[in-house]
Amino acid sequence: MKILQIEVSNYRLIKALLLDLNGENLAVAGKTGQGKTTAISLLWEALKMVGDPVTHGEKKGQIRITLGDGETEVFITRSFTAKTAPITIVTSKGKNISASAFADWFCGLGQNPHKIMEMKPKEQAQALLEAVKLPEGVDLGELEVKRAQAASERLDLKRDGERDARALGVEPEKAERVDLSELLQQQNDASEANFERTKIIGDISNAESTLEILKAAATQKANELNQLEQAAKQAANAVDDQIESINQMQSTLTTLAPAVDMADVQKSIQDGTIANTKADQWEAWEKQNQALIKLREEYKAKDNQVKELDQAKKDALAAAEWPLEGLSVEDGTIIFNGSPLQQCGNSEQMLVCGALAAETISQHKLHVVRMDGIESMDPEDFKKLSKIFNDKGIQVLSSRVTRGDVDDGELLIVDGELQEGEPS
Repeated sequence: MKILQIEVSNYRLIKALLLDLNGENLAVAGKTGQGKTTAISLLWEALKMVGDPVTHGEKKGQIRITLGDGETEVFITRSFTAKTAPITIVTSKGKNISASAFADWFCGLGQNPHKIMEMKPKEQAQALLEAVKLPEGVDLGELEVKRAQAASERLDLKRDGERDARALGVEPEKAERVDLSELLQQQNDASEANFERTKIIGDISNAESTLEILKAAATQKANELNQLEQAAKQAANAVDDQIESINQMQSTLTTLAPAVDMADVQKSIQDGTIANTKADQWEAWEKQNQALIKLREEYKAKDNQVKELDQAKKDALAAAEWPLEGLSVEDGTIIFNGSPLQQCGNSEQMLVCGALAAETISQHKLHVVRMDGIESMDPEDFKKLSKIFNDKGIQVLSSRVTRGDVDDGELLIVDGELQEGEPS
């Protein structure tokens, strides 16, 4: 829907005004306080009238606006006095429309596209991306989600890698592992053999002591041979038996392995234990090191994924159809002709904001935009912006402060009325 006609009487500064627009642009010029802004704001004023709108000295007034889309016309009538201001909205087919339903036809940016400058940089960038026509099959939102997820995972991997690197510490001395089982068996066998040897030597010593006692007893008995001949014979036999026992034990001793120096075995075991401790330390370090290497490889892969997604987004944006030449987005910030939007001049900001708002306005039923204060815009910028709006089927209502000069196609308002000789 566009504005076909505006008819006003006794509204604020405007005493009477009739404009047949037929969906065409409206450009109004005038000095400050002459009613030019009111003239281009009547559609919004009719919907949301505030305060006492009646022109001073009058008792009642009316705003009547006709909208149309080539098939249906809609008539908005706001009659008002100092105390009442009823509104009626009816179609050419006689269907009534409620004010709340009619409000849904409006786009918030239609009344003031420059409000985009009040958005946060990321919101501005999102508005730009919504206005960009991307190559078929490209979902920029999906790319953003994947990129954000990959970047988050990359950050987690980086933090884990830094933490594990700090925990890993300095690489310990690498040592070859020693098999202690054979040494321990040698120690056990040597201990048993030495114990057996010691026992036999002790038994021999005890037997030799007993032999000396028996010899002494035999000598004593020999001296008492006459009285103790029988005892002497028995003692002699015992001596023989003991000698034979000693001989047998000495014979057994000769069959045993040579005595083992336990100090050498124990030193070998001690050295092997130290070597194994070092091997345990190095193996634990190497296990941590391999885990860290794997973590770094995962981080590198995730970093490559983020870069690939960034490149995919860059390629998509490079192939996109931008609403305005010179526009781009970098790191969530709108760039226009190489400069961040916030650093651009007012004319460029209004041009960019209008270009971004055009797509959103075109998606609403009411295809009308108000551009107030365009005297701060470069004429070429405004001409370019008007073409962007018109190409999307949006009617432009604009106003500018003037010292009396009127451009081609502009209407001059003085004291709320069209200057004599201007078309109505």
